[in-house]
Amino acid sequence: ATSVNWGIIISIVLVFAIWFILTKTTLGFELRAVGHNKDAAEYAGIDVGKSILKSMAIAGLLAGVAGAIQVMGVTHNITVLAAQEGYGFDGIAVALIANSNPIGVIFSGLLFGAFKYGGIKMQSVG
Repeated sequence: ATSVNWGIIISIVLVFAIWFILTKTTLGFELRAVGHNKDAAEYAGIDVGKSILKSMAIAGLLAGVAGAIQVMGVTHNITVLAAQEGYGFDGIAVALIANSNPIGVIFSGLLFGAFKYGGIKMQSVG
């Protein structure tokens, strides 16, 4: 048996969807402009508040999908007050290593996963 599930494919599809949105659409241009310089984006006519709300909605959607993938594909259950092992902080570290590039997140996520798995194996062997 293996722990590989459909979540990997769903995640990769979502990475490319986010890459497309951020690089090829007006929404992506607005989100990047607000992220780089809020004042300049507002001066250029972008509704900063609406752009921030859109980015938070997208982030919430992706976090919800990630949580659903984790529960349905890996642990197969959830309990009351179930808190996973700091996946939110791991996600921040992965995004920083990838320099907030959606395609880079794939590779930094694999690197981070290898480090976590390797750390567990090193503890069990050594």
